Amino acid sequence: MSATLRLTEQLIACASVTPDDASCQAILAARLAPLGFDCETITGGPEQYRVTNLWAKRLARGANDLGDTAPVLVFAGHTDVVPTGPLERWHSPHSCPVTVTASCTDVAPAT
Repeated sequence: MSATLRLTEQLIACASVTPDDASCQAILAARLAPLGFDCETITGGPEQYRVTNLWAKRLARGANDLGDTAPVLVFAGHTDVVPTGPLERWHSPHSCPVTVTASCTDVAPAT
């Protein structure tokens, strides 16, 4: 199994229904930090419905935050998903990765 598929399965296994990311961002940050990314969590939204976003920034080799014009790469985003809808319509539990003909799927059937 490829590292990409293992990571995908690990993320799908997190029941990350809005507004709870269920540790998805921590998993991604743990993967990105050894690659030189500086990761931080940004929290936003109304007080009763706070969500988190991952901000992972990697400066080019030899670059710094003091005005260097070297390229910068940033991953920014959130990892929670919309609610599942009726669970009885799923072929498998929504947070249980299922491999079907060597493809990873976590998709509800069409209505």
